[in-house]
Amino acid sequence: MKKLIKTGFLLALITVVSYIAWYYGSFWYRSQLYDKLIIRAAKKHNVEAPMIKAIIRQESRFQADIRGAAGEYGLMQIMPETAREWVRDLKKDPFRSQKILLEPYINIEIGTW
Repeated sequence: MKKLIKTGFLLALITVVSYIAWYYGSFWYRSQLYDKLIIRAAKKHNVEAPMIKAIIRQESRFQADIRGAAGEYGLMQIMPETAREWVRDLKKDPFRSQKILLEPYINIEIGTW
C-alpha cells in the first residue's frame, strides 16, 4: 500500500512539474516572438523596448488574438477609439474591420504611439 501511495505521489509530482515547465516554456517562447516589432516601435516612438514588452506581458501575456471584456484588442489591448485617434492623427486610411487590431504589427505600433 505504501509503495502504491509513493508511486501515485511521484506521478502527481512529475505531472505538476511537467505542466509548469510546459507553461513557462511556452510563455517564454511567446515573449520572444514580437521582439523585432517591439524594437522597431520603440525606436520609432522613442520609448524603451522593455517598457513596451512589460505592457504586453501585463495586458495579454503575449497572446496576440486576445480580446478584453471592455472591447480591447490584441497584445497591448487597444481600444477601438484609440485606433481611430491614431488613424486621424497620422492621416491613415480607416480600418475596414477592428479585427486588424489583432495584427501584432498594428497593435504594437498603435500601443507604442
